[in-house]
Amino acid sequence: MNNNDTGKGRISANDEFDELLKRYEVSSKSDQEKSQSNHQKKEKFNLTLSFDDDIKPSENNSASDNKKYNRTGDNSPRYKGEVYFDSRPNTNKIQANLSNRSGQDFKKQQRPTPNKSSKSLKKSEDKKAFAIHIAILCAISILLSIWAMSCLNDIIAFNKKEDVITVTIPENAKTSQIIGILHKEKLIKNKVFCRSFMRFTLGVRKANPQYLSGVYYLRPDMGVEKMLIYMQPKKEAKTITITFPEGWTIDKMAERLEKNGICNKRAFLENLDKAMFDYDFVKDVKKKKDRYHNLEGYLFPDTYEFFVGDNPSNVIRTMLKRFNKEWTPKYDARAKELGLTVDEVITLASIIQKEAGSSAQMGKISSVFHNRLKDPANYPSLQSDATAHYVTNCVRYGVDASQYDTYLRRYNTYNVTGFPVGAICNPGSQAIEAALYPESTDYFYFCHNEETKEVFFAKTLMEHNQNKIKAKLTSVD
Repeated sequence: MNNNDTGKGRISANDEFDELLKRYEVSSKSDQEKSQSNHQKKEKFNLTLSFDDDIKPSENNSASDNKKYNRTGDNSPRYKGEVYFDSRPNTNKIQANLSNRSGQDFKKQQRPTPNKSSKSLKKSEDKKAFAIHIAILCAISILLSIWAMSCLNDIIAFNKKEDVITVTIPENAKTSQIIGILHKEKLIKNKVFCRSFMRFTLGVRKANPQYLSGVYYLRPDMGVEKMLIYMQPKKEAKTITITFPEGWTIDKMAERLEKNGICNKRAFLENLDKAMFDYDFVKDVKKKKDRYHNLEGYLFPDTYEFFVGDNPSNVIRTMLKRFNKEWTPKYDARAKELGLTVDEVITLASIIQKEAGSSAQMGKISSVFHNRLKDPANYPSLQSDATAHYVTNCVRYGVDASQYDTYLRRYNTYNVTGFPVGAICNPGSQAIEAALYPESTDYFYFCHNEETKEVFFAKTLMEHNQNKIKAKLTSVD
């Protein structure tokens, strides 16, 4: 091998060394990237390069070749073209480590680790739950407040309607029962609370109030306590004395009561027809629905003392109590002896009261009706003008046209067989006495002069027609 070949070989060895270094750097860089991505450590290895310090530049080489060869100076070691490794990397071990560590990394990725987003989410959920709890508590508080205000409003009746509602209270009703009726009629909203309130109030006062049965006109703005007091008998109030003449109708009595400030006329009349009163004679009244006023005849005419603004039911009860006192056991026995009911006696007494010009005439007038009742075959009707006048002068102002005709058929004794449907006024004690104890006569007719009030009696129809001329009821043909 000549010197030139040797020079070229050395230069080739240098080029080979440079190429090897480049490959090593590329390989090392690739291994580092792979190691970093898989979180592995690269196994170290030693590189030994063999240099030949004895090799010198040839004398036959050109100066440029010697210069190229001696890059680092004349004293630098010369590369011999050999590379040695202390230990070769164990590729199997590296692959195992990589797969093992990648598995551990996958498990770490699967394991939930707390981070800022999860903590903030949990914190947000806690705040939301707290807000919901607060909202529920507020809603409950609002509902309880509304209920409490509603309960109190039943007592103080603040900003309630003024509509008048008709309420009927039965006999011997207790506080709890009446509150139930008020709730049913929508005068109060919370009957349980009102019952508890009144039980507590009455317990503190140690009171056991009594209530008057009847029909009441109440308003929601009165409040439950005021309503209950209104149904109780008055204890301390201004009184007024009032007199009802014998023979007055219920309508006239109601007008006088209202005029004197005792009670409302409408309330008085409705109580008469709808309220229940605990008297035997009231229970025995028949055909109540067919009558204009079912208690006509039983409000005894007398002088009374009532409270101003009194309860209509209390006024009626006072007058019925007075009648019950007048109707003695003696009268009851006499009615049974005559074969008459209490209601028939009172009906007859009311007719006598209206037909007679004075108490002295009542006995004979009563005898005419009794004689007719004893002979229904010849005298089926009582033929009293007063019964027809009751409808034309009184009933017609309280009913419409269709009802007027109906009542006229029920009360007019020229058309009705026997007694009319009910009494036509409220008779006094003398008229009742005359109805029970008539004089003994043979009269079947009577008429009277409207100006002088003189009465003319007759046994026959012919005689009766002559008496009508005397009484100036008809003219002479």
